[in-house]
Amino acid sequence: MKAVDVSGISQWAEPIPVAGRTPFITSVVRQGQTVLPVFDLAASLRLTVQGSSPLCLRVKHSLGEMAMCIDEEIPVLHTLDPAMLQTYHGKDLPADGSYTNGLDEIPILSVSQLGSTE
Repeated sequence: MKAVDVSGISQWAEPIPVAGRTPFITSVVRQGQTVLPVFDLAASLRLTVQGSSPLCLRVKHSLGEMAMCIDEEIPVLHTLDPAMLQTYHGKDLPADGSYTNGLDEIPILSVSQLGSTE
């Protein structure tokens, strides 16, 4: 995920379930006067959120801001040299590209495509 896609990180609030047919969006969360749809990134990646005090990652999507519940450990942002960016070869994630860390190919998630390939 690109740093420009992140609009904030805060404590996770109890989500409010909603009915709908949008994949991985089954609840909303209130932040002050704002109500955001929750994209369940962990479920879409077949993972679970770790820790007893999860965080709320607020991201900019092409259809408006949304929230994601993430692990309690604050994520570290990495600055990459544009020369390190490459095409993502996997088909399992919507990605804007990837970079290599040792032998691992790390995808750069495309926030604007989340939910469109489910």
